[in-house]
Amino acid sequence: MGVRSDVGIAIKNDVYDQLSVRTKLFIQEHFSQEDHIKEGEEGGRMFHTSNIKWYVDFSEIARIYEELDKIDE
Repeated sequence: MGVRSDVGIAIKNDVYDQLSVRTKLFIQEHFSQEDHIKEGEEGGRMFHTSNIKWYVDFSEIARIYEELDKIDE
């Protein structure tokens, strides 16, 4: 069992572009893209999903955090 959550990801376009193909595919398969928050260099995207198990010990979820941490460095 476990707790299921609604999860939203707001991410700048330049950061999204740096994610691996595998992570982008995971996001595209499990999230719906809500909108482009803003176009251009400062632009971003908003993704949303409902009823997902969002635990860092799941490999796909951990990969998102690892890639974002690496990009942030």
